[in-house]
Amino acid sequence: MLLTLTRLTVPAALLVPALAAGAPESVPAQGKALHDQHCLGCHDTSVYTRADRMIHTAELEAQVSQCAAGPAEVDWDRDQIRAVARYLGETFYGF
Repeated sequence: MLLTLTRLTVPAALLVPALAAGAPESVPAQGKALHDQHCLGCHDTSVYTRADRMIHTAELEAQVSQCAAGPAEVDWDRDQIRAVARYLGETFYGF
């Protein structure tokens, strides 16, 4: 069996080892792990669900970045910040 991907033909047998190794941790799962390890020391999840919450889609990454650099004191790269923001957005904010 052959798979054709934009002019690249790859025997399916070559893909099996990659699939057997397992997919990398999903972005929301990575975000949850980072959040649970570093954010819950300062606050619980009620800050995300309170009636007067002020975070909107565009601001979430910036807020996560500020918390990481400030109170959490972690040196997250852009992908880690995005993972936490995505986890929070999908889990608590519905975006």
